[in-house]
Amino acid sequence: MAAEGNKTLIGAFIVGAMVLTVVGIMLFGSGTFFKESYRSVLFFKGSVTGLDLGAPVQLKGVTIGTVKDIRIVFDPDDLSFLNRVIIETAPGNLIISEKLRDDQIQTDEEYEVLVNRLIDNGLRAKLVLQSFLTGKVFVFLDFFPDSPLNLLGIEEEIQELPTLPSDLEAFAKILDQINFEELADKLTNIINGVEEVITAPELMETVRSAASTMQGFGRLADNLDTRTDALTVSLNQTLTDARKLLADLEPLTDEFSGAAVDARKLLQNLDKQVEPLVADLEETAAAAQETLTEAKVLFADLQEITGEKSPLLYKADDALTELAAAARAIRFLADFLAQHPESLLHGRGQPGE
Repeated sequence: MAAEGNKTLIGAFIVGAMVLTVVGIMLFGSGTFFKESYRSVLFFKGSVTGLDLGAPVQLKGVTIGTVKDIRIVFDPDDLSFLNRVIIETAPGNLIISEKLRDDQIQTDEEYEVLVNRLIDNGLRAKLVLQSFLTGKVFVFLDFFPDSPLNLLGIEEEIQELPTLPSDLEAFAKILDQINFEELADKLTNIINGVEEVITAPELMETVRSAASTMQGFGRLADNLDTRTDALTVSLNQTLTDARKLLADLEPLTDEFSGAAVDARKLLQNLDKQVEPLVADLEETAAAAQETLTEAKVLFADLQEITGEKSPLLYKADDALTELAAAARAIRFLADFLAQHPESLLHGRGQPGE
């Protein structure tokens, strides 16, 4: 009886341990134990040196899978080789929202649809150096929207991810385009040209001339310093004399100001005296104009009376001419006094004054 009880206890213990193991896997493994992993195929035209089985696969720096298979593919049409790499991404390392997983990703086909959308948005794979010391590389996934989409379509059972050349391949391609022999020849020519210039006698002569010129500039600077001191003393003395001259001119300025005031007063008085005289002259000129008009009327009457050859006609014409000249003289005198009232005091100047 005791032996049967021990067997039952042992069996219960084993069953309990198995249950705990399963529960632990479900709790700590987020259910990945029962989930399938997703595989993708990559084709690289360049070398995959440094890529080993089990190398990490990273998406934006986060490890989401590993490299599972590396093989080389031969194309008999163009006798070329391609490196075929199979990667496996674990669902537990890639968290997808519950809504998206429940509604759209329930089968492998739906997962491929999602990956195709990511590819359309620029998802690409390339090899990145993991360590300079070891030379190991890993598969790096990221989004490059402006990069070309290169899909070969060789594998039908596994979804293909487009690839890009590695940074080392791109750098090597740039180096291949450089003609190092031509570059070396140009550098050699440049070095030879520089050497010829440096060792040329003309350069040494130019250096000596430059040194002599600099010495001349030094002497000129010394002379300028000496003359500048003397010029400064002279300028200071000139400024002192100018200040004295300004001080002496201040009384004269006051006198000139008083004379200007007196001149203004005199002109104002002249204006007051000239204005009535100008008015009288204008009235006289107006009266003379009226007289001239009446004389013209009278002359017309006399011309009609005496005829064309009458002596009276000639005398009347002379009188009218003199009268017109007198009227113009009076008008001119009135205009002149209006413009030059000071002539009443000083008299009319001589011609040319």
